[in-house]
Formats: sequence, C-alpha cells, structure tokens
Amino acid sequence: MSQLKTLVSGFMRTHGITAQDLDALHLVTFGYVICGLPEGDMRQIKQLEFCLAVMYLGQLALQCTEQQLYVLLHLCTHSDMFGLVSGWTEDIFREIGSVAAGLQDMELSALVLGQIQGLTPLAISLIQSKTFAVSFSAQQLLMFSWSQAIAVTTQQQKLLDKEQLRALTQALTEDNGNRTYRGKSQASPCLFCNLLHLSALLPVLQVLYIV
Repeated sequence: MSQLKTLVSGFMRTHGITAQDLDALHLVTFGYVICGLPEGDMRQIKQLEFCLAVMYLGQLALQCTEQQLYVLLHLCTHSDMFGLVSGWTEDIFREIGSVAAGLQDMELSALVLGQIQGLTPLAISLIQSKTFAVSFSAQQLLMFSWSQAIAVTTQQQKLLDKEQLRALTQALTEDNGNRTYRGKSQASPCLFCNLLHLSALLPVLQVLYIV
C-alpha cells in the first residue's frame, strides 16, 4: 500500500494536480494505483469522472480497503449518476465490477435476484470475509450462478454457517456453469472507458519511470 501511495502522490506532484483535478483519463491511468489515494482525496474526485472510468477500474482486482471501495462506489450514487444502490439494475452492477466489493452489509443483504446476478465473480471474491458472511443469507446464496459460487474464497466460506454452506454447495452443483454473463449496458457512459484506457497506456509508462 505504501508503494501505491508513493506512485499516486508522485504522479500528482509531478503534474501539479489535486484529487479535485482528476479526470477519467487520470483515473484510468492510475488503475490499481488508485488505491494509493487517501479516503479524503477519494471523496474529492468528481463523480462524473469516476463513473466514466469505473467500467475499466471495475475489471481490476483492486487492493483497496473496504472503506476505500465504499467511498469510490458511492461516488456513483448521486442522482445524476447511477442513483441509489437500491435502484441499481443488473447492468449497473456489471459496470461497477469489483468496486461493488465496497458495499456495506446492509446494502448487500438487501440485494434482490436481478442485482445479485449482476455481481461479478471478481467483486464477490473481494468482499471482506466477515462482511460476506453476515450479509448474504442462504436464500441469496442460492441465487448465485456457478461462476459466482466458485468465486467465493476459502476465507469467506470458513465464516459461513451450515445453512449458508448448504446453499452455496447447491448453487455449485445445480447450476453446472451453464449461466453466462451478458454484455455491458449499452446505455452507460462508461463505454468511453475502453478508449480512455488506450489513451492512458503512454502516461502509465511515464508515471512508472518518473516516480
């Protein structure tokens, strides 16, 4: 984590910018390094810029703390962005990707079938073990697809009770891996992130050599 902090602070110092100046291109350039930003700086990121970059960032196994992911995820809960989590669709959860691991236990426990189906296996694997165990009921675990159930980590399983484990096992044995993920939402502004990622390749190399 200290190395990530050094990288991100070096980038911002070199370019003379603050968290409020970060745009979608900067955020895509950061990639994993975004976890080097303090929570206070994360809160200052412009909501639109983060939501434009989240489709790319959500594909990464971000090593942020649970609280950092919570801060990032809630940048997109403004009414002008994706809105409240309770109203998110399956496609929005796919757009958010791994950042959904920042959902709190009350938010996770309130998820319904369509929303649960949008959780990516990567996001599921990144949820803190204790949060996973207290959030997902056996009924919710039965809604998991095979690819979601197989993503549950050993550490997460260790904290599940017998009913939860039985439901998880049933999800693994009954689904047989037949369900596949649909594509990203065509309505999301985050479709621009693939182009942003391509544009960011050169700055990434520059950051690594400058810092």
